[in-house]
Amino acid sequence: PTGTTTYTVNVSNGSCSVDSFITINVNPSPTVAITPSSTAICLGNSLTLNATAGGVSYLWSTNATTQNISDTPASAGAMTYSVVLTDANGCTGTAIQNIVVNALPTPTITPIPSLSICSGNSVTLTAGGGTNYSWSTTSTLNPIVITPSSTTGYTVNVTDAATGCSDTASVLVNVVATPTVSVS
Repeated sequence: PTGTTTYTVNVSNGSCSVDSFITINVNPSPTVAITPSSTAICLGNSLTLNATAGGVSYLWSTNATTQNISDTPASAGAMTYSVVLTDANGCTGTAIQNIVVNALPTPTITPIPSLSICSGNSVTLTAGGGTNYSWSTTSTLNPIVITPSSTTGYTVNVTDAATGCSDTASVLVNVVATPTVSVS
């Protein structure tokens, strides 16, 4: 039946007859939703998905059996999560959520991985692999010119503006003391 329906049967034996009936209640399937309704994350980040409340049981595509799940995808690309909610009537409903896992940018610093300069000299560090750069010097310029007084490590946080994902690269600048010269 598509809805609650009463079925009747009439049984007769000669001049005697009796009616019997039964009503079949049709319960609607529960409406299920997953929030957030659409999401993209960066590789390495975790996500939390919440199924509609009111279920007696839940079964996620990850085999979790709770209303809410957390997951940290291991690779970039499109992922699909689903949940089957069972209500108090034993009826089930399913929801599907597509997630985009964006790859991290591949940050670079030129020259890398380390370099040596003489004390008092400057060096230009150029970052690549993204669209926005934030250096450990607090500069957001690219490239930057530095004149360290001692051996120093520099880090740049590289962000891809299209996805908002970021990663870091580092370089060690070794400062070599200027030799002392004497003439006699």
